[in-house]
Amino acid sequence: MSEDRIMHLGAADMTLALQAELDRMFAATFRGGGQPGRVWAPVMYHFLLMRGATIIGHVGVHRRDVVVGGRLWAVAGIAKVGVVAELRGHGLGTRLLAFADDTLRAGGRDDLGLLVTSENRLGYYGRLGWERIGGPIYYEDRGETRAETFPVLLLPLRASKASLASWYDGPIALAGPLW
Repeated sequence: MSEDRIMHLGAADMTLALQAELDRMFAATFRGGGQPGRVWAPVMYHFLLMRGATIIGHVGVHRRDVVVGGRLWAVAGIAKVGVVAELRGHGLGTRLLAFADDTLRAGGRDDLGLLVTSENRLGYYGRLGWERIGGPIYYEDRGETRAETFPVLLLPLRASKASLASWYDGPIALAGPLW
């Protein structure tokens, strides 16, 4: 829709009004807010789909360098992907994710995107080029190492799919909290 626009901004650039609007959107969009008590890595960049002054969609990005297969990789952790329920099914999430993916590729910093999702979203993300990796994915939570049990998906950004073979083969340690 012509009235919709996408904003891309760093977490430090969020105004109080935008943060309040984002909190409202999250409360209306995400059930349960994730695992109680889990420590989450902070979102560093936001892609906001705006309709007027209202946030109707969001993709968050957390960046981290991770060693896998003896190599250092620049990872864009994709977090809190959502569109408000009443507007789903109209391609808005696909548009927002495509914009985020294109922006990350154009930035040339990130080797790959990594996303944790649910089983019922695998087909959707698969159509957008994301592929499931075997895992498990290990992350840190309050001083303990935990394994992620939800599906983890990878999207090549700067790296070729062939160079990412070690990501598909075995366990991955994120060396920090999950995003």
